[in-house]
Amino acid sequence: MHNSGLDIKETIVMEYPLVSIVTPVLNGSKYIRDCIESVVTQEYPYIEHVIIDGGSGDGTVEILNAYSAKHPKKIRFIYSPDSKPRNGPGEALNKGLIAAKGEIIGWLGADDTLFTQDAIRKIVQFFLSSPKAQFVHGGCNITNEKGEFIYTHKARDFTLDYLLNENNPIACPSAFYKRKVVETVGLLDEYGNDFDYMIRITKVFPIYWIEDVISNFRVHNESETGNLESYVKVLKKDYLVMRQHGGSIIQKRARRYYMFTLLKRLGLLSLVPFVRKLKKMTKRN
Repeated sequence: MHNSGLDIKETIVMEYPLVSIVTPVLNGSKYIRDCIESVVTQEYPYIEHVIIDGGSGDGTVEILNAYSAKHPKKIRFIYSPDSKPRNGPGEALNKGLIAAKGEIIGWLGADDTLFTQDAIRKIVQFFLSSPKAQFVHGGCNITNEKGEFIYTHKARDFTLDYLLNENNPIACPSAFYKRKVVETVGLLDEYGNDFDYMIRITKVFPIYWIEDVISNFRVHNESETGNLESYVKVLKKDYLVMRQHGGSIIQKRARRYYMFTLLKRLGLLSLVPFVRKLKKMTKRN
């Protein structure tokens, strides 16, 4: 579904909703400034950036302290070394979701950014024009480690069966939802598996989408999908999640997992041009 084109700049309302953006981080000094700047420079004023640090030792904490001092009304920095991820960012993300005060919530990776300064205005605009909607997602630009454009992941309509067995059309940095979603679906698992969370949400709530690009997702060697070795691990996690929710062992998602697992066992992953394959595998349209 598309938004109605309502422009909140031209609409008088009694109160605009607070938007909470949750970011877990551990040793993210290389990219965290870009992430924060993309939030604090948003033209929509009612935003809080809830950042949970899991015990960084690379200067990230000092960066976060400086930004929270400079933007005390927009940045809430939570130092939580006990949230240091063992298997993923789930504990930190959940602490952020619990701490979030906004009526509208989303999360942004420490190496990701919002696309434009009006990205959050577009999200709020959608919810104001579609008051019954609880969840919306938009497009997402995939970039390399330098922030250079690779391609655009376009938002689209989909079914639960497609989500389970084919691909995940939801780019999580471009997904936002009302507090009711978290209250109904609960928190993420310990790993912080966003695929599992999107399935759980889709089972309960209608999923809306807008054409606007909302975020930039950065692919680099240190990211979870930044190389084929780590990508195979992600495929395995997604396969197990899909099976847990009743997905098929013969459909596209399962076959993709089988193929890359076989290539890994045969020592042939190096023959796969990763960026081209990643684009082909994740392209939805």
